[in-house]
Parts: sequence; C-alpha cells; structure tokens
Amino acid sequence: MLSPRLLTIPVCLLAAATAAGAQEQLTLSDATARALAGNHAIRIEREGIAGLTARMSGAHGEDDPQLRFDR
Repeated sequence: MLSPRLLTIPVCLLAAATAAGAQEQLTLSDATARALAGNHAIRIEREGIAGLTARMSGAHGEDDPQLRFDR
C-alpha cells in the first residue's frame, strides 16, 4: 500500500502545473496598476491628496463668483 505522503506529491505537482497554465501575461504597467488598485493604504492617501487639492483650490478663491462691469 502506498503511503499518503507518496500520494500527495503527484497531487501537488498536478495542482502546480494547472496553476502555471492558468497564468496570464501582464505588462509591467498592468501589474503595477493592479497592485496599486488593490492597496487600500495608497487609495486612502490618494483620496487625502484629492481633498487637500480641493481645499487649496477653495482657499485661492477659484470658485468665487466675480462681478465685472466692462465698458
């Protein structure tokens, strides 16, 4: 009778071969974009920067209405 350890080796090899065949080709920029999209800390920092940018825009008065009289 085969030991359970000898049976697990072919199963692991078969699983590894299946996983290797299922891999897709990615460019470096695609892989970087996926990694950054899944990183919640980076997403939070981006939202913080967007908020700060909006506050700076408001502080400079870019959205203030202007009344002008031209001749």
